[in-house]
Amino acid sequence: MSQTRLNKLNDVQRAKLLVKILQAKGELDVYDIMLQFEISYTRAIPIMKLTRKICEAQEICTYDEKEHKLVSLNAKKEKVEQDEEENEREEIEKILDAHTRREQ
Repeated sequence: MSQTRLNKLNDVQRAKLLVKILQAKGELDVYDIMLQFEISYTRAIPIMKLTRKICEAQEICTYDEKEHKLVSLNAKKEKVEQDEEENEREEIEKILDAHTRREQ
């Protein structure tokens, strides 16, 4: 979508577009909004709040209070799964290392 067309969108239309971007990207913060629409921080805050309301109502995101960003529930779930897989790999490596040391 061209920047001219993006500038003509109202806040609700922008928020709906951002929900789609959030789903594709996995996370979204106010700076992403500023860059996407070439707007100021103070102008981006209400759009962020509206985007948050829309995606939380549809139960597709959560708001990360610590990092002040929206996180897609799918992205959050994938991260948890990746962390679990990495922890499993580390545990397996520790067991194999311990077994190898015993044999030597």
